[in-house]
Amino acid sequence: ASLKKSKDKQISELKVLNKISKIVNSTLELGKVLDAIIQFMKNSLGAQECSLLIFDDKRRYGPTKPTKDQIEFESILAREIYLSKMPIKIHSIKKDHRFGDIKMPYNSVVSMPLKNKNDVIGVINVFGKSIDLGENDFELLSIISDQTAMAIVNANQFEKVRISSITDKLTGLYNRRYFMEVLRDEIERSQRAKEAVSLILFDVD
Repeated sequence: ASLKKSKDKQISELKVLNKISKIVNSTLELGKVLDAIIQFMKNSLGAQECSLLIFDDKRRYGPTKPTKDQIEFESILAREIYLSKMPIKIHSIKKDHRFGDIKMPYNSVVSMPLKNKNDVIGVINVFGKSIDLGENDFELLSIISDQTAMAIVNANQFEKVRISSITDKLTGLYNRRYFMEVLRDEIERSQRAKEAVSLILFDVD
């Protein structure tokens, strides 16, 4: 029975890893990847809400627009996780003295650090009425966190390469490749909309 339970656990983890890997490898557009991961977490963990914060560019991802209280609440959690590099589990937000008069529509939260090597690059928050994660659920969330961090790093590297390919290194201005991309997109858009597209070129001395 113990061996069967262990193998079932391994199979479950592999299935999760496979699903997350497919999401991560589906596109290098960070927004689309993170939206898909957030939806996957809500479905897998039965959460009321999920959000994701990236520290470098101070971006927040989530299916709904946060309230001021929620932004403040998530900022407090993010600061603690950035310093401790450890997950945070709160069974009753209202009873937690750290958040004072902050009003949240959710009762419980689990926050996981997103790590690149030993650096914390962001946080995943999972909200619910009552979140009491077992060992398997917590491991599932850890797998998702690791894959999400990898997706963020890969997308950022891809974006840096893309920007360097369309800008001049000396001036930082867009180059001919970018111009051709924009021109192609505008022509295609004008064809779909059945509208004219005009182009003006003039020399700058």
